[in-house]
Amino acid sequence: MRSDTEDEYERMYDTYRGDEEADRNARRTVSDLKEAIRRAASLHDASLRSDARYFLLANFYQMVFRPLRNDGSSALMEASMLDIERIVQVARAFAGPEPISGNDVLRATSLLIGKLRTAASEIWG
Repeated sequence: MRSDTEDEYERMYDTYRGDEEADRNARRTVSDLKEAIRRAASLHDASLRSDARYFLLANFYQMVFRPLRNDGSSALMEASMLDIERIVQVARAFAGPEPISGNDVLRATSLLIGKLRTAASEIWG
C-alpha cells in the first residue's frame, strides 16, 4: 500500500466518530471497538495495517451498532469483540508474515460470516 494511502487510513481511523452527530454513547462504542481491535491484534500477535483497522471499525460500527441506534449493550459488545478476534485470527493466516490488510480482513469475514455471533443475531450477514 502506498504510504500516503496508509497515512490517510490512519487519519480516518484516529478521527472516526461513528456518526456525524456522535453522542456520548457513539463515542464510547467507537472507543470500545478500537480497544477490541487492539486486543485482538495483541492476542494473535498480529500487526494490522491501518486499512484493516479502519475496515473492522467502520463495518462493525455501521453494520452492527448504528442500526440499533448505538446500542452499546455489553452482550452486543462482547459478541463483537469475539467476532473481531476470530476475524483477526483467520486474517492473520491469510496475511502470513506480512501485516494484515483490509483485503485479508474481508476474506476472513467472508469465510466466517455464518459463524459470527453478530451475524447470528440477524443484525447483518
